[in-house]
Amino acid sequence: MKQRIRRPTEELKPNNISVYPNPANESLTIFNVTTNDQSYSVELIDITGRIVYAKLLSNNIIRTENIQNGSYVGSKDSSKGKSSSNVKS
Repeated sequence: MKQRIRRPTEELKPNNISVYPNPANESLTIFNVTTNDQSYSVELIDITGRIVYAKLLSNNIIRTENIQNGSYVGSKDSSKGKSSSNVKS
């Protein structure tokens, strides 16, 4: 998989999404506290800016069993804007 790096000029709105359980073992559930989007893209970004997970979701669940333990920023992008949350796996 080609590694992508998030550009630092992209702004994310913090705390507009809730992620649980956090830390996660097998999966994360995403709850958006401001909108109820039908589908959206999600990225998990490690502390170096590398995107370790990217997928279009419609069911609010991220499978995490193949993601290394660590701290990440979860980024959600939909037609209604971008938001982020801290995530531990």
